[in-house]
Amino acid sequence: MFVGHYGVSFAIKRASPTTSLGTLFLAVQLLDVLFSVFLLVGLEKLRVVPGFTQYNPYDLYYMPYTHSLAGAAAWAMVATGLAFAAGAKAGAPWIGADVFSHFLLAGITGIGRWRPSSPRSASGGGSGTGPRRRSGAEPRCTPSPLTRSRAISASPDSRPGSIAENQARNRIVATR
Repeated sequence: MFVGHYGVSFAIKRASPTTSLGTLFLAVQLLDVLFSVFLLVGLEKLRVVPGFTQYNPYDLYYMPYTHSLAGAAAWAMVATGLAFAAGAKAGAPWIGADVFSHFLLAGITGIGRWRPSSPRSASGGGSGTGPRRRSGAEPRCTPSPLTRSRAISASPDSRPGSIAENQARNRIVATR
């Protein structure tokens, strides 16, 4: 996931060489940085649910201020305005695009991370464009090789398999 986000920053750096790569890296991760802050103060929420997906236990069930369409667009506009005010007039639109790209890539690559009713805005408003939560013991799609390698490298006991297999293995490990 991070490789894709940072890849956008590298591409934007080629298009806007005067913009700092560090600024672009911060811009592309701005939604996650804000999510961490909002999580700590209670504005956004997550649950740790073992076996929720094959590659992480996080049920990111309430993220309307950072990872919704309206929230991402608003933060992209704020970042564009701040960059413009700081004097980066040529790079400001690129910085805003970098911020918003996080939302687009999370929607494409984050399959299994969000609930089907990911809100479009903080007030709700139906289902958003976010990916769907996997239901049942098997995923709806096959994880990519990158996802599998992340799952394998996460811990020595971590191997790709069905959610039921992972839950059974976790129960065995927990009882040792």
